Amino acid sequence: SYALVPSPAFDDGRPQLAVALLQHEPRAMEQVRLLLSMGEDMLALDKAIASGDTELVYLVVLTMKRKYDNQRFYRVMVDKPQASDLILSYLHEQEPQFLEDYYVATGQTQHAAAMAVHSYFDTPNMLVKERLLLKARHWMAQKGRKDDAKMLEDQALLLKLQTELEKETGRPEYLGLSISETIYQAFMDGQPKKAARVHKEFSVPNKRFWWLKIKAMAALGDWEGLERFAREK
Repeated sequence: SYALVPSPAFDDGRPQLAVALLQHEPRAMEQVRLLLSMGEDMLALDKAIASGDTELVYLVVLTMKRKYDNQRFYRVMVDKPQASDLILSYLHEQEPQFLEDYYVATGQTQHAAAMAVHSYFDTPNMLVKERLLLKARHWMAQKGRKDDAKMLEDQALLLKLQTELEKETGRPEYLGLSISETIYQAFMDGQPKKAARVHKEFSVPNKRFWWLKIKAMAALGDWEGLERFAREK
């Protein structure tokens, strides 16, 4: 096997000869393993990619990640697009914070925002949800996507108000409601001040707000309240 020859050459201070000899090794695993032991990481990655062996690519990538500082590893991800999909998939599952840092460091903040939104749907913790939405808003704004950033900011505020309503009413029924549904449910649960706050914060048109109030009073059978409201308006 050619794999038996390069190591002595490398140990004898002849790295170029060792690498040249390894080109004749037909087994990709042996090639990659020995190249890594010689510190020829990039060549090992090229050989792993050429082999089409996903596990071999992972072996090289994880070796590099252990050895390199973050900035150097980021450059590998940028310079080797053939391996980047595998790297991104691994980091998404195993090291999401590292992946977020990579996106931010390389100016891909829209992807960092997408990660935050994805995590938002995975966590049941309301405080964490709010922080994730604000983080996503921050990254969207950095990318110049002001409309998306405003949408996420509004969603974070709505989530905050809905969480407050659930605490005050003891009813776990607000999360996931639209703005109009939140106003209606607040009226139904005897929270007119909170309904008015949602109306103000999201610039809900007066006619829609009044209709939601009327609809809630009718559902509650509050006919006297409806008469008073009709006289006022």
